[in-house]
Amino acid sequence: MLYQIGKAAEKSGLTIETLRHYDRIHLIKPSYTNSDTNYRYYSEEDITVLEVISFFREVGMSLDEIKILLESDDSEFTRHFLTENEEAIKNKIRNLKSNLKTIESLKMRIVEREQVSQKISLFENYYTSSFPERWIFTLPNKYKPSNTTLFNMENILKAEYGFDIFDKVNFYERVGVININDCSNMYIECDLIDELSEFENVIKINKGLFLCTKSSFEELDNKKSELIAFGKEEFKIENALQLETIQFQGILTKYFELQIHIQDL
Repeated sequence: MLYQIGKAAEKSGLTIETLRHYDRIHLIKPSYTNSDTNYRYYSEEDITVLEVISFFREVGMSLDEIKILLESDDSEFTRHFLTENEEAIKNKIRNLKSNLKTIESLKMRIVEREQVSQKISLFENYYTSSFPERWIFTLPNKYKPSNTTLFNMENILKAEYGFDIFDKVNFYERVGVININDCSNMYIECDLIDELSEFENVIKINKGLFLCTKSSFEELDNKKSELIAFGKEEFKIENALQLETIQFQGILTKYFELQIHIQDL
């Protein structure tokens, strides 16, 4: 069965002008062209080739590359060519995933900034804030909380768990220190996905209400002691989960938001 160019364009998901362009550059010519009317007619096989071309264009191949591939009768060459493009596509996917994580992180920062304006002031320096369920990926104990650990987080994850850790776990750019029973560990927030079950160092933080304050790095210890004392006095908090989340203002300036768990929600 033959299709006029309009129907062929519709079936292949391309435009009429695109099909005419492919004909002009000899990428794919219609099976039949009426010499009197100059109308182009495409076969089912032509439609299939157009769909293949469309797929290759979507993954970033140039028309010249596609033409070489379509014209080649060498199966080894075709296999090698496709393998090279497969690796290029995988790299693009990794980059897109990384970009998506950055967008998600930026969106979360906007949400967090909006939440700050809604927080209830309890005292001059303290406020409460509700947080959704969170999952955190903690580093081994040998990596002590420090700026060095913070800025080498990605390299540490690769060294400890291999390069494919970033294919298994969707990390966010939200990091900090978790304190449980006087034991402190650096952490990075992550998504709950099936593969996390293989990691023993993944901790679930329930949706809850937290007593919070902000602190610079220099004031961190004093602020933490004051917050704990205030929590004990006002909320009867004892041995509660503590988080020191690192927040960024601009690119380099950072501060800490100290969070002490008050109750689950």
